[in-house]
Amino acid sequence: MELKLSWVLAPLLVAASFPSFSSPETNEVKYDYVYADLSAGSLNENLGVNNNVTALSIGGNYLWTDNVLLTLDYSARFIHPSATTTEFYTLLPGVAYRYPLLDKLDVIAGAKLGYLWASQTLDATDQELFKDNEMMWGASLEFKYALTKAWELAMRGEVNSSDLADVGVFHVRADYQFSSNLSVGGFYTHRDGDYQTAELSGNATTNEGGISLRYLY
Repeated sequence: MELKLSWVLAPLLVAASFPSFSSPETNEVKYDYVYADLSAGSLNENLGVNNNVTALSIGGNYLWTDNVLLTLDYSARFIHPSATTTEFYTLLPGVAYRYPLLDKLDVIAGAKLGYLWASQTLDATDQELFKDNEMMWGASLEFKYALTKAWELAMRGEVNSSDLADVGVFHVRADYQFSSNLSVGGFYTHRDGDYQTAELSGNATTNEGGISLRYLY
């Protein structure tokens, strides 16, 4: 899955062409927060069939203007079938454009540019089988809906690409704000990737379920 830079910029250019209106005070979707997501799931199987994937993501969003967001995402992913462990670490700063479709429904187009670090080890001996790092870029399109003042739903499609991995992501989640600054959530993520590493080569999929904590500021 080869990703060209123009594909990364396209969602932002399309979204920026929409007429914008600034009414964040009437839109109940929340953007200013830091988060931590923890998930586990299955490699090349449906969710719950095996437990070969573990992931931790942390980051945050900042609503710079009424429509422009600054984003930062760091993730550590571990794929560990029976004999080896593959580790992926990504750091992806980005920018996104928010377009309010309705008072409680937004569409957000984003682009990211950062770095991917990958390594593989043999579990029995800790022997290093592979290690490399490459630049990574990505693009995303997300819908967010404020079901109530406390409940928020989101659905996102994303693609991230580097010389080591090209990954398509589908992500759905629900978050509940239980205090003025905190919310908890649950999510499901499907990933479909083409990988270029020693023990994980070619197409592979993961299905993950997880929990999330957000601090709203």
